[in-house]
Amino acid sequence: MVGKTIAHYEVFDEIGAGGMGVVYRARDTRLDRPAAIKALPEELAEDSERLARFEREAKLLASLKNPHIATVYGLEEVEDRRFLAMELVEGTTLAEKLSKGPIPVEEALELARQIAEALVAAHEADVIHRDLKPGNIMIGPNGEAKVLDFGLAKAVRKNVPAGDMETSPTLTQPMTRAGLILGTPVYMSPEQAEGQEAGKQSDIWAFGCVLYEMLAGKRAFQGPTREAGSTPEWDALPKSTPLLARSVLRRCLEKDLRRRLHDIADVRIELEEALWELSAAKANGAPVGTKRSAFLRGTAWALGGVAVAALLGLAGWLWTRPEERGSEIAHFDLRPPSGVRVSQGDARPTLALSPDGKWIAFVGHLVESPARRQLYLRSLEELEAQPLPGTAGAYNPFFSPDSQWLGFVASGLMQKVPVAGGEPLRICKTTALRGASWGEDGSILFAPGLQGLLRVSASGGDPETVTVPAEGERHHRWPQLLPGARMAVFSIYTDRRESHREIGLLSLETGKYRTLVTGGTYPRYLHTGHLLFSRLGTLYSALLDLERGELTSQPRPVLEEVWAHYGSGRVSFEVAETGSLLYVPGSYRVTDRELVWVDRRGNVEPAVREHRAFQSPPALSPDGSRLAITIQSGADRSEIHIYEFERGLWTRLTSEGEANVDSYQWSPDGAQIIYSSSREGSYSIYSIATDGSGTRERLTTAPTHWDHPQAISPDGVVAFLRASDSPPPGFDLLTLTLGGDEPPKPFLATAASEGGPVFSPDGRWIAYVSDESGQHEVYVRAFPGPGVKVKISANGGGSPRWPNSREVIYVLGRKLFSVPIRTQPEFAAGRPKLLIETDFDFYLAWQQVLSSDDQPFLMLRFPEEAPGGGRVTTQGQRLVYVPNWTETLTRMAAGGTD
Repeated sequence: MVGKTIAHYEVFDEIGAGGMGVVYRARDTRLDRPAAIKALPEELAEDSERLARFEREAKLLASLKNPHIATVYGLEEVEDRRFLAMELVEGTTLAEKLSKGPIPVEEALELARQIAEALVAAHEADVIHRDLKPGNIMIGPNGEAKVLDFGLAKAVRKNVPAGDMETSPTLTQPMTRAGLILGTPVYMSPEQAEGQEAGKQSDIWAFGCVLYEMLAGKRAFQGPTREAGSTPEWDALPKSTPLLARSVLRRCLEKDLRRRLHDIADVRIELEEALWELSAAKANGAPVGTKRSAFLRGTAWALGGVAVAALLGLAGWLWTRPEERGSEIAHFDLRPPSGVRVSQGDARPTLALSPDGKWIAFVGHLVESPARRQLYLRSLEELEAQPLPGTAGAYNPFFSPDSQWLGFVASGLMQKVPVAGGEPLRICKTTALRGASWGEDGSILFAPGLQGLLRVSASGGDPETVTVPAEGERHHRWPQLLPGARMAVFSIYTDRRESHREIGLLSLETGKYRTLVTGGTYPRYLHTGHLLFSRLGTLYSALLDLERGELTSQPRPVLEEVWAHYGSGRVSFEVAETGSLLYVPGSYRVTDRELVWVDRRGNVEPAVREHRAFQSPPALSPDGSRLAITIQSGADRSEIHIYEFERGLWTRLTSEGEANVDSYQWSPDGAQIIYSSSREGSYSIYSIATDGSGTRERLTTAPTHWDHPQAISPDGVVAFLRASDSPPPGFDLLTLTLGGDEPPKPFLATAASEGGPVFSPDGRWIAYVSDESGQHEVYVRAFPGPGVKVKISANGGGSPRWPNSREVIYVLGRKLFSVPIRTQPEFAAGRPKLLIETDFDFYLAWQQVLSSDDQPFLMLRFPEEAPGGGRVTTQGQRLVYVPNWTETLTRMAAGGTD
């Protein structure tokens, strides 16, 4: 081979041999770059099935682009021999480097981080290495790690007897037996050793073996890992190994797949934080690797709010007495289990912290199934949250005063479940919940949504009314019962502008309440006597004298960038009676978004040049020449603007500072926009000419909590939402005929909440969303009825659109589904199929009838950092826990330096 030319690769000399065959140094004569040529085993060419599998694998590997993965250039064939052309990686193997002894901790963690980054890129492309070991990792002269031979083990292997440790892997270096790379015994996961298929967690195991060897200077396992009782010598790790790195290593080397880390991306993140901890400790002169080194001297407040990242549940120090910890304060980032996201995108509370500070509950969903929510519970003595059985569709978790029960709402019921495990028990009916508080007297004070506060026994029963919104008030929400359950704090809503919201103090004995704060939401009273509340995502604190029923100090900001839902006033934070704080970080800001066209192949093109603070789904005019959309001009202000595609011009349609303009539709002739506004303090529906002539006309006169136009039929019938005035609260669908004198008529009023209606092109059917099943699904009914009801979505869905007579389209997370339909002689629907999957969050435009199947969809694209609303930005994956936070708050109130 030396001196020959294979395809356009000139071969120079042999540089190694292994189970994949001989490796040669070469030069790519076309691109004038160095290369490595691997001559594949001769037996590969004799097996057409294995050869085809290998070629498929090689093509997939060639698509991997990562600086820590040796790039595959391609496959070549000369005289019936297959050769693999790859990037030539200069340097030494990690195995050679380890032959000289252990690697310094910081260098080892940095190499491990790079290796993890390579595995992340591969796993995202569904490529499993299957034989990760020091011999397959090259270290370049600049200290950069490169991983070799990704995924080739599966492609080359044949039917080796499961568990035959003498013939399955190669036992020595250099490797000499062709075609038998299945993994090396001392790096092979237990499931591989048992003959099971290797998966991503198998790579995580091998990664743990490599990291252990770099730190300890010896192998984690001296023989096959499946041998009973085999375990690493943890004391062999250097004392300077950060606690976070030790924890990650232990979880990588869990033999039980259920307890082993599920995603290498989590490993990479934890290693990055371990490196940060290591460098920060060195900069502060603190020892590393001890329990106290996880805390950097000084407070997080003195560091400008920078969180000291560590992992909870590693050691018992978290539950030592405060005086034993002194004045040290640290923040801890918690993340949901692999493949799970914290549900943060709407008005429903998703977070709870037990009064004793030892339990965290949150609403989560699988990344692949955003509509399937359930509760997750984590003890802070454990490393990972666990799903709670029987809580599908749950939201608004809240704990009992003794921390033994967890309340929540699901399937139209308020329920409770024992923290220790058991079946959920019913408390009462309610289809919505905007806050609940479990009192010491066994009662629960809760806000059903769009009315006053109710109270019910935690043992179950019928709720009783506690407050009725006064004139000028829309509703009450986010209550908290105070010690003794004789008083409560809560939020008072007059309209959606946060500057107009109030915080009230309620006497449960008299039913009377008074205003404590104007311009704030989500109050929480602490045992220190402080009242916490939020303004635009910043927490404020003031001292509250309960006997006098008034604040005795001016509110002052104490914590910035806490996730807040603008419309509902929900804020993601809780404080335990022990003084611990739990919150989700996020920045409150007006976020620019982008309008794009997306075709049915997923191709994206800009629709409008500007990126602006677009707020609601765009609405296309009937002829497609214009679009209407709201643009936010401040925290409390938004207006409808119209854009003309041909001229590229924007025109503001509604008056400046219109309150809560966020639902609007074009009339069938395009001459008017029908929209809702709460400018007069209650919601009404209005129409306004799109050419700018004339003034707006009010179409509904009865004051309501919520009126939103959502669809207009071809003959001018408006379908809109209205908040239900009677319990259980929710949303009903009403209809209103444009230009007529008749009042609105109920179309669909049930115990569930309905919304998102859209008419069929002929106006004879209406698609809508309902939560009657416990999660949002899309249904179709005849209009104006009566007729059958047909469910057309599967496993959740929302935002239906009816672009033509052949399909209904709906949204689920970042996916767009199409359901084939027919309307004659009767309505029938087919199986939903995935139409488009985007890599961004979006609103789908209110689309008129498409002129052809090739017409693209108009979407409002959210920036990556702003899922679920844009006004508050957060990744939604971090829960920050601050033990003993109220001590810092007290010192700040006393004028300390914290």
